[in-house]
Amino acid sequence: MQNPQEIVREALRGSLERIIRTDGISTVFQPIVDIREGGLFGHEALSRGPFPLNNPSLMFEVAERCGLSWDLDRACRIAALRNIAALPAREREKTFFINVSPHSITDGRAVDGLTLSAMKAFGIQQDRIVIEVTETASIADYTTFEEQIKHYARQGYRIALDDFGSGHSGLLTLVAAAPHFLKLDRGLVARVDEDPYRQKLISAVAAFASNVGIELLGEGIERGEEIRALVDLGVRYGQGFFIGRAEPLDAGAAASGPGVSSPAAALPLPCTTLYPSPTRSM
Repeated sequence: MQNPQEIVREALRGSLERIIRTDGISTVFQPIVDIREGGLFGHEALSRGPFPLNNPSLMFEVAERCGLSWDLDRACRIAALRNIAALPAREREKTFFINVSPHSITDGRAVDGLTLSAMKAFGIQQDRIVIEVTETASIADYTTFEEQIKHYARQGYRIALDDFGSGHSGLLTLVAAAPHFLKLDRGLVARVDEDPYRQKLISAVAAFASNVGIELLGEGIERGEEIRALVDLGVRYGQGFFIGRAEPLDAGAAASGPGVSSPAAALPLPCTTLYPSPTRSM
């Protein structure tokens, strides 16, 4: 007789297989803004499953345990492209960050040109897409990872490294990915305006990024003061609940500012105009 835990695991696996088989992944979009110059830069495409796998962390955890990470990652990528293709032409001109796990990049089942073929089928230009390498797991084969990343770059994609400063997203991954965008983890961004140590660290990263042509993006912004501090430290882009939550992006929403649940995400002026540096005594 099966124990309750085995029954739950089998049920979750069955749900995940059904989601993958029936294209049951939905996509929500979180706005990314230019916090230096102002205005909407693009969106990060985030995947969601139906109940009982509506929690994305649980969905990807189940996929890893069941050996379905590559299948889920591919399904999420195709769903994101499908949703982007359904947007009005004006909205498709924005930049879209699509998550891809390191395991999927180095997986032997990866089909050369799969993403490019899907994009051509959906009528999306690859220069609108940023391949965002997530930090969900360590990279076992940096040589293959670096080769595949360079392959994406040669096809015209830009590369982003997610959650830099936490988990597995460290210096070796940075060197192998040679990204166009470096996304600073929320752990570095939180209360950065109050923490001189974080400020010095981000300033040093910004100096390196400037020297090699990388744009910095602060993740998890929840306060206006963090925006001001990040701009002062050399960070160009930002995203987070303060700017806008992840939500469906459709033609109706696009007409009034797509996916933007905060006015900070659609500023016509630099965000620093609204969030000036605090007065300092000399």
